[in-house]
Order: sequence, then structure tokens, then C-alpha cells
Amino acid sequence: MRNKQTEKRLIGTMEVAEKIHCHPMSIPRMVKQKKLPPPVKPFGRNLWDEDEIDKCVEARIAASAPGAVRCRRDPRS
Repeated sequence: MRNKQTEKRLIGTMEVAEKIHCHPMSIPRMVKQKKLPPPVKPFGRNLWDEDEIDKCVEARIAASAPGAVRCRRDPRS
């Protein structure tokens, strides 16, 4: 059994693109536009915390009205 509070699942560009239903080439642009959080590069490749992507998507859905709030990494973390 996995402990969700202590274990993070890192996902690559292809998995992020599949999760948000867009082309993988759109991911860097979305990061640059602050629509997605920036990746971490622990092994020389772009990886994202899956929970962080999920929270970002949920926030964008909740704020999908005009004047939507952009997803940003929490400065306290």
C-alpha cells in the first residue's frame, strides 16, 4: 500500500499532455505562460509532481469563468 502523503509520483511531458488532453509540444508553452507549474529536473529530464498537475487542473476548472486565475506554484513550498 502506498502512502500518498509521503510518496510523490513524478510524471513526464507525455503523461502531462495525456492527462490534460493536449499535444506534448504545448506543455513548454503552457509552463512559459504560467498555465502549468514548472517542471523539476532531478534526472536531466522534465518531470512534474502528478498531484501538483491535478491541483492546477482543478483550480483552472474552478476558475473557468471570465477572468480565470492562472495556476502558479505555491511560493510557501
